[in-house]
Amino acid sequence: VFGISFRMLRAWVAGLQVARQVSDTVDLRAAMLDDTGYDIEMAGGVYNLAVQPGWGTCMYGPYFLCVTRDLTIRSAAGATAVLDGGGQKGVLIVHQHATASLHGLEITNGGGSTVGTAGGIFIGADSTLSITNCSIHDNHAGVDGGGIFNDASGTLTIIDSVVHHNS
Repeated sequence: VFGISFRMLRAWVAGLQVARQVSDTVDLRAAMLDDTGYDIEMAGGVYNLAVQPGWGTCMYGPYFLCVTRDLTIRSAAGATAVLDGGGQKGVLIVHQHATASLHGLEITNGGGSTVGTAGGIFIGADSTLSITNCSIHDNHAGVDGGGIFNDASGTLTIIDSVVHHNS
């Protein structure tokens, strides 16, 4: 009808999707597990990942947040969302073959005795991460990449961001 194919209609509807808004660690956890394709928009404030009950180790390593699909995570306009690992685990892993974008976030205090590589962000094999207007600081790893560890076949782009005081 009207000369529009199902594929064109599906693409148009996908373009209308809005970001899933989160305001606490429970919302964030649910949004990370959601596979409907929505981006995540975080309200400003500190998201203390280490105190969330029931958050175990990501199936891909000792990280609180696991990106396993193409995803954009951003702070709401005019706000800064802080992802705080509490010094216990890595903050975020972009798993193999996923593409992620981070905008306006602060990633801090990741690491601990269980993290050998990447206290802040681990970029897996054949994955892509773009970091824009972010601050990645005060993360620690026992071996490599206190702030960011990029696997040899991963792609990393950093724009207007700072990475400092990581070890």
